[in-house]
Amino acid sequence: MKTIEERIKELRDGNSQERKDAAEHLCERGGYRAVPQLIKALRDPCWPVRANAALALSSIGDPRALEALIEAIRDEWDVRENAVIGLGVIGDPRAVEALIEALNDPEVSVRAEAAYALGEIGDLRAIDPINELLKKDRSGEVKIAASRALEWLWKRT
Repeated sequence: MKTIEERIKELRDGNSQERKDAAEHLCERGGYRAVPQLIKALRDPCWPVRANAALALSSIGDPRALEALIEAIRDEWDVRENAVIGLGVIGDPRAVEALIEALNDPEVSVRAEAAYALGEIGDLRAIDPINELLKKDRSGEVKIAASRALEWLWKRT
């Protein structure tokens, strides 16, 4: 089994498959030491590397990744979904505006995860946008997520 340091080196210097695998492995056991390199990996030319890096950062929940995850909301679908999850885990109110924008994402899973993330952050600015999402979205998954998020938000008022 490779060490965390070896995986971080692969994430930095490996081929696209090695970088993807390294980001996936660091998601499972990378911890805080991998955060700077995972943030850099969010700009990797290979989208599966970016998706795994966002997933790893989501599992770690380190606030240093906040700005990079906000930027990743504009990436490919898997990257966006994982970035939104990470922003919910980090829980910083500075992500609220970006997450509100993600409520309009074309992908159902991104909209649902954005609602959950807003509920986790607990910022009351999200109530009206989530209410609108609940009214207009046709996806049952999104409606469930929006309902739960509103429940969490109302408990905080």
